[in-house]
Amino acid sequence: MTAVVIRPLAESAVLVELGAGLSAALNARALALAAAIRDALLPGVIDVVPAYTTVMVIFDPEMTDGDAVSARVRDMLASLVDDERAPVRTREIPVVYDGPDLDEVAARAGLSRDEVARRHAAGTYRVAVLGFSPGFGYLLGLPPELATPRRTTPRTRVPRGTVAIGGAQTGVYAQDTPGGWNMIGRTSVRMFDLGREEASFLQPGDAVRFVAVDALPAEPVGVPPLPFLIADRAHIEVVEAGGMTTVQDLGRPGLMAIGVTPGGALDRRAAVLANRLVGNAPSDAVLECTAVGPVVRFSVETVIAVTGADLAPEVDRQSIPLWEPVHVPAGATLRFTQAGRVGHGWRCMIAVAGGVGTEPVLGSRSTDTLGKIGGADGAPLRAGDVLPIAEMIGDLSRRMTRRLTAGVPRDDGRRPLRVVLGPQAEWFREEGISALLETPYSVSTRSDRMGLRLSGMAIERARRDDLLSEGIAAGAIQVPPDGQPIVLLPPRQTVGGYPKVATVIGADLDRLGQLAPGDVVRFTVVSAEEALHLTRAHRAGYDASAVTECAVHAVAGKHLRGTGDGWSAATVVGMLDVAEAAGLEEVVVRSPGHGLRLSRG
Repeated sequence: MTAVVIRPLAESAVLVELGAGLSAALNARALALAAAIRDALLPGVIDVVPAYTTVMVIFDPEMTDGDAVSARVRDMLASLVDDERAPVRTREIPVVYDGPDLDEVAARAGLSRDEVARRHAAGTYRVAVLGFSPGFGYLLGLPPELATPRRTTPRTRVPRGTVAIGGAQTGVYAQDTPGGWNMIGRTSVRMFDLGREEASFLQPGDAVRFVAVDALPAEPVGVPPLPFLIADRAHIEVVEAGGMTTVQDLGRPGLMAIGVTPGGALDRRAAVLANRLVGNAPSDAVLECTAVGPVVRFSVETVIAVTGADLAPEVDRQSIPLWEPVHVPAGATLRFTQAGRVGHGWRCMIAVAGGVGTEPVLGSRSTDTLGKIGGADGAPLRAGDVLPIAEMIGDLSRRMTRRLTAGVPRDDGRRPLRVVLGPQAEWFREEGISALLETPYSVSTRSDRMGLRLSGMAIERARRDDLLSEGIAAGAIQVPPDGQPIVLLPPRQTVGGYPKVATVIGADLDRLGQLAPGDVVRFTVVSAEEALHLTRAHRAGYDASAVTECAVHAVAGKHLRGTGDGWSAATVVGMLDVAEAAGLEEVVVRSPGHGLRLSRG
């Protein structure tokens, strides 16, 4: 049996390699190991992602480390019993074989269209991996004569339910997504449906049978959801959507095995500190704004904080500070007057007291645009959207007193991004590794929330064979055939088949979220042990101690404009109580366009 190799993926994950080659036996062993790890409930383990011959284990570096996880995994492997018994269940999928690439597949195989359909439906398949998008199953068992290379140019949209062949694999597209597999048929079975108790129709290890049919059963007509009645609730109205504004929290970890990305805010520190500044829980939902900020109106008096990139925020045409709580009167409008710029950040976070109160999906409010879940129907915000504000506990005056303990976080944009080499560093020539570490790369305009595409010196490969798809860690630097690296962000696809030369450490992931097209980046190597130390230190910078409560937000001796319109009596009295408790006789407090001189008379 091939020796097992366990490789660190920076400081927050390890990749367990059980062997090489497309093998049902190795895949069964990977699934058995993944199940054993999940059942063991190892301290700090967040997610377990089985693939063809690998298992990726993601963990919280504040609770454990790679050495401890690897040791436990080796203990489990020593007692793991190989089990190639029949799958627990068989899933049947009716298919109409009429896809636009059916003739091409038939010509390549030297068969007729009908014979391709017959042989495809006669195959015995096993779900080896779920990934790419929620519910997408990579199936083993395609008859060898039907193997067809992926298309040279992927389609920009493949319809949900498309049955397709990619190389020696087959599967069913679970969403309307881009795709490069050959379309041979279609089914009406929903591979991923949040309306079912088990959202994913397939699970790793399932057997699958395709059944050729002349016509598909009609899809059940769903009852349209009732409109969300929000007029009488605290809410945020989207007047203009901005560049790309989404609802985000800290994501939905633990679901990568069914193809659901963890996702979440791309600048986690900025999101957490924004929440802490307005008195929310760190995991409450915020608005993440990209490049061009939105215009939003608040239906109620509230407190907000804007953090991250400086897009020049204003409330009712008055500039407001970043990284501080700001009082917002009922009916006030927040807008931004400056776009993100090269070298100055690309994304900002808007926290509102109570948090954005959209409905959680799979335990999170984060918007997953690939899986089309969470946030506002799984899509970026649009003009006219109305978002509820979650119920707030406590009064606004107390929230106005919160400040950053150590001041505004500063990142040196010239400092190289730190990486741990691997997991496939040996796939690359020495010149390729040198290119990564010694030459600059610029961020391409083709970058998105899933990954940063970089342009620069090609990272040359020593091996040209294909890598079997495996779990992808946040920060992984994958290298496609053109040699131009792609740095994968937290909302990445869950598995992929490009070799990965290195992994950006957790301490630098927030910096990745602020890189704008045109920004220049460099990389430098650290050990997994250094990555652990650096990431723990970075996270300490936005823990509970990062924000403190001051006695009151006061500006003495200045006459501010406004008469106090827009301030509720309860808020004013609350501020006076805080000031009196601090021994102050008179204070002046401010919010955009309004000022109050407070004193007890």
